[in-house]
Amino acid sequence: MKKIMALVLVALWAFGCLSAVAETTYPLDTDTTLAVWFVDIPYSSIYANQGEAPLFQAIEEMTGVDVDWIEPAAGADKATAYNLMMASTDLPDIIWSANITSNALTYLDDGVIIDLAPYVNAETMPNLTALYEANPTWEAAVKTDDGRVFGTVSVAEYECWQGPWVRTDWLEECGLAIPETIDDWEVMLKAFKEKYDATFVPMQDQGSMFLGAFGLPKFSFDNGFFQKDGVVKYVAAEEGYKAYLELMAGLYADGLIDPDFASNTEEIVVNKAANNETVDIPPY
Repeated sequence: MKKIMALVLVALWAFGCLSAVAETTYPLDTDTTLAVWFVDIPYSSIYANQGEAPLFQAIEEMTGVDVDWIEPAAGADKATAYNLMMASTDLPDIIWSANITSNALTYLDDGVIIDLAPYVNAETMPNLTALYEANPTWEAAVKTDDGRVFGTVSVAEYECWQGPWVRTDWLEECGLAIPETIDDWEVMLKAFKEKYDATFVPMQDQGSMFLGAFGLPKFSFDNGFFQKDGVVKYVAAEEGYKAYLELMAGLYADGLIDPDFASNTEEIVVNKAANNETVDIPPY
């Protein structure tokens, strides 16, 4: 364990620097064990912990790195467990998805995290530095008033950067290709409902990922407001939104959408996927 906490992004950057110096092959020949705090992302209750999950076992086997997964005890308050862990002198090597923004200054002052400013430059991080030069506000989002840097930004093109995860084994069994159009989705959902009694299980408003098919951005970003050609627009007032509502209402009436979609949480959706009750998991 270390007093200095290594954030995931910093760890990934470090591996990138090493690969630039010498070729790295996997699995690594090492007996090192990484202690990783993992709590922000809900995981299926069919596994007692992340270490039992086939995904993480495969990652450990491929990388050659053993991972000691650390998480709060069942039923424990996650926020309290996180705060106690951060206040201790025995921190893990990596904290997965830790939201440190609100307390970054305190963590820097206490030596819990390191200042990345000396490493953010054209020599060690050329791509990130170029992004910051073109978008100064991005760098400001991870920098304190005195110039110290506590992280790196994550950049995504929201309109088309991630889609739902579909059961390809079911597609193969039904003789279907990966859906590309709304018609393809309807055919797939009907086939899966008939063969597996599985439905589409969006989490709360995440059925709005279909808005892209009608030329509209996802509703949950910026409360439905978006900018196009210098004009501020509202998703629900745009042409195409009514057709989207008609589509979703039709899918719901046909029993293809989980009737509990309005109350689904991430944990519920993940568990339904693990228990073969859903067609896919929508993007978060």
